[in-house]
Amino acid sequence: MLKLFLELVLIVLILGLFFLQKVGTHSDLLKHPFDKIHVVLKSIFKPVTELFKSFKPVEIGTGLSLDIVPFIILGLLILLLEVNF
Repeated sequence: MLKLFLELVLIVLILGLFFLQKVGTHSDLLKHPFDKIHVVLKSIFKPVTELFKSFKPVEIGTGLSLDIVPFIILGLLILLLEVNF
């Protein structure tokens, strides 16, 4: 039962990470209840992103950079999802 709960929490966090990446800097345009969801998810992921702030965006083109921190967080969440509790 606990394993199922933890798996569901991890899946919700993965979907939340995707939501945050898609919304990006347009959070001021969100309607209710998505604005509240954004605030909660941002508060969950902020401490984790602070841990990886030393990672700089990777330049993938001329004037085009990719932030790799969400990929690191996604990898960690998937790894946690695969670990047998």
